[in-house]
Amino acid sequence: HVRGNEATASLIQTTVLQSLERWLAEVIRVEDVQVDFGTPGRADVMVAYTIRARGTRRVLNLEVTA
Repeated sequence: HVRGNEATASLIQTTVLQSLERWLAEVIRVEDVQVDFGTPGRADVMVAYTIRARGTRRVLNLEVTA
């Protein structure tokens, strides 16, 4: 990991979590948000959540490039 990626990962985690909770709190419960910079020029974001109406757990994997 490159120095500074931890701060960026933390910012991404916080932003994603707060946004999902703000806009979708009645629909989903966010269980976890993880960010990894294992590949240069790319952030891999994983969001684990539960659909409240069904109690179904899902995982969303996103690949973000600059």
